[in-house]
This record gives sequence, structure tokens and C-alpha cells, in this order.
Amino acid sequence: MLEKYKYTEKVSKTVLRSRRKSGELPPLPKLADLNPSLQPDLSVVFIGYNPSIRSSSAQHHYAHPTNLFWKLFNESQILRVATDGKYAHPCSAQDDWGLVKYGIGFTDLVLRPTQNASQLTKQEIKENVPRLCAELKEYRPMVACFVGKGIWEHVLKNIGQVQALKEFRWGRQEIQLEGCDVFVIPSTSGLVSLSYQEKLKWWLQLRDYLSGVRSARLQERDCSNVMVNRQFSSAGEDVPKMKEIAASDIERLVDLLDELYEKKSAGERVIVAVCGSPGSGKTSVTNIIIDRFNSRHGRPIGLVVPQDGFHYSMKELMGMDDPQLMVARRGAEFTFDAQKLVELVRRIKAHPSEMIYAPSFDHKLKDPVNDAIKISPEKKVILVEGNYVCLEKEPWNVISKLVDTRWMVAANLDQIRERIIKRHLEAGISSTREEAEARTDHNDMVNGEYIRNNSCDVDLIIRND
Repeated sequence: MLEKYKYTEKVSKTVLRSRRKSGELPPLPKLADLNPSLQPDLSVVFIGYNPSIRSSSAQHHYAHPTNLFWKLFNESQILRVATDGKYAHPCSAQDDWGLVKYGIGFTDLVLRPTQNASQLTKQEIKENVPRLCAELKEYRPMVACFVGKGIWEHVLKNIGQVQALKEFRWGRQEIQLEGCDVFVIPSTSGLVSLSYQEKLKWWLQLRDYLSGVRSARLQERDCSNVMVNRQFSSAGEDVPKMKEIAASDIERLVDLLDELYEKKSAGERVIVAVCGSPGSGKTSVTNIIIDRFNSRHGRPIGLVVPQDGFHYSMKELMGMDDPQLMVARRGAEFTFDAQKLVELVRRIKAHPSEMIYAPSFDHKLKDPVNDAIKISPEKKVILVEGNYVCLEKEPWNVISKLVDTRWMVAANLDQIRERIIKRHLEAGISSTREEAEARTDHNDMVNGEYIRNNSCDVDLIIRND
């Protein structure tokens, strides 16, 4: 694993020579504070240092033309994520107050405008930290996004979390603030000498993280609705319900495979896509199902083909535009060769009489191994198993059209998290529980939210709690 970038925000300063006599200060106009734009249950609140003079004059957040905030906001499609795809129109500073109805709010560490943040006093910064914390406590946004490392550092110092300063990394922070998840991105000021692409990288990670958080909240709401529906159903209401089978009921699951197998014409294959979040146990479940299926038929006519073999190799990742990001997020859907997997599934379906080879993944080498899995003509039932095999996103969505049925393995989120932490520790990926928890929360759980939010409708839920 490569060491992550630890950027520092270097501010370039232009020295202006003044004709004013020494000690003579220009008269300062009365500048209006820029008030927060907040309401309860927002998806994200962006927290700046303090308003610029331009923002104060315009009474809009991030109004200076050299500030990259709105360009990054639009390119990362934060509005689309916050509205679950309902809205995706470009926004500018003039739209800031209207975005609150879409779940996007704004506030600052200090509300007093200045030409630059260095003109703020230590005392007023200290006095404003409790005000900011009170806002977050009252409105409870899902994510508090600090637009600049320095802002978060001031908060940490004033709430007594000095240790967190030493362990700082961009992105999702280990600690919450007043019950809100904290995400830190580089300042969008035009004075900060960080490239646009480097800034955009963290905005894209914010987008993905926000998508995952919203998905989890929606899932909690859906679970509540399911409980209500079950109450109605027990009272005599006819409520449609997704078919569910416990993972422990192997015989019923094998019966389903048998039904599909018996309906096929001679020479045709049954292909099942089995998806699920990391830690759901889909690999174990699919292998148990196939072992029992083969045992029932007295010969090995079933086979599991894992998606894991379609990881991009470390060499391939290192040759990509942002190798640090690709390595850090290895396991996310964009770190797999989806097109190659689609081509394999298409070939399995179209050429049942051919010997076909598929790659596997060597967990010791941490790389795929080509042609390690033999798919012989005698293999009549194929379970294509992996996190993303039921995604709606292209080209993954082609798999759903090629297979006979789609299954999802699901489990309680707390149980999933503990399984992944244990896996990282046992595999030596993480040396301490703290490291394992950080890796799990920043990568695996985010990927899981993405899967639950972006997979197509499945035909069966396998409960593996």
C-alpha cells in the first residue's frame, strides 16, 4: 500500500507597495456579516473560514470570481447526489440560499468578513468555535464539510482534540463533531497553490462518501417502512414483499438452482449473478450452495466464478492517472476491469461447449492470476459472484441482462463492519484494530453503501445475519 498524499495548503502572497504614509490606515467601510444558510436534516453543510469582502457585498457564499468552489461543486455533481438524481443543474454563488431546500447548507467559522483569513484574531476564532458547534448540534447535518484544513485545525485545538491534528488526513475524519460526520477538503480559494485536479479529487471523494451516507439513511428509512408493511400485512393487508431466504436454508437455495437447471434446454447453462456488500458473506454462501448442488447431482456441474479475479493489477493501477487514489480505493468499482468480466459472462453464455478460462485473485500476492479457473463444458450452473455484478452502471449493467436471475446476499450493517475489521486483522492488512476500523469505514463501508444504492432490482435476498 502506498503512503497517502499529505498535502499542505501553501498560500501565495502578492506584496503591494503602498504610497500611504507609514502608520496611516485606510478607512474601512462597514461590512455586513454573511449569515449561515441552515435548516434541520441537511445532507451536507459547507464550512468556510470567513466571508470575503466580495461575498459580504454580494451576500452570497464563495462569491469571489477566483474562488473555485462553484466550479468544483458542479463538476463533482454534489447537487445530483444530495437530491438522489432529481436535480443536476449548474449552480453559482447566486444559488446558495436556494440550495438549502435541496439539503445543502453553508456557514463559516467566523461570520465577520475580511480581505483574507489572516486578518481574523485568535480571540474571535476561539469565541466562534462554540457558535459553530452549536449550529451543528442544532441542525444535525449528515456531513459537515470543512473547506480548508486550517478551519478544522482551529476547531480541534479549541475542543481539546490535539492528537487528531497529528494524525490528519484529507477526507473523512475519525471523529465526529456534535454527532455529524466530518469531511475535510482543501480550500477552494484562488490563493491556495494546489492544482485544480488535486482539489477535484477530494471533491469526488466527498461526493462518493455523501452518496454512501445518504444511501445508509435511506436504507434505515426503508427498513422502518418494511416493519410498518409487515404490521399491515399481519392485519390482513396484501403488501408486496421481496422474496427472502435465510443463508442457512441451503436446501431451498439449491432447490431454486435445480428449478432453473431443469428448465434449460440441453447444452444451455444457468448463470446467476450474486452481489452483495463487502462483508455480507457472499463468497462463503455461494461456495456452500454450489458444493451442496454438486453433491446432490453426484458430479461437479456447478461452479463459482468470483469477480475478484478482475481487479486491476498493482502494475495497472500504478500506470493510471492517479495511482495514489486507485491504490487507496482498491476494491471500489472503478478499480475493476468491468468490461473484461462482461465479456467473460457473455462468452460463458454463448459458448457452453468450449473450455473457457477465468482469472482468480491471489490474496497473498494481492493480484489477479490469469487463467486460474477452468470453466469446462460440463459446468452447467455458474454463479458469478462479486460486489458489483448487479450494478446499474455501465458496463456492469450488461451482466444483469445476460444472467438468468439476480441474487443479493445481505446482512446487518454492524455485523458486516465487524466481519471486515476481523478480516483485515487476520489477513495482516491492518496491524491494529484502529487501522482496521479506519480502512473499513473509509473504503469497505463506503463501497457497500454504493452497492446498495446503485444495484438493479434483484430477484432474491439471501439473509446472512
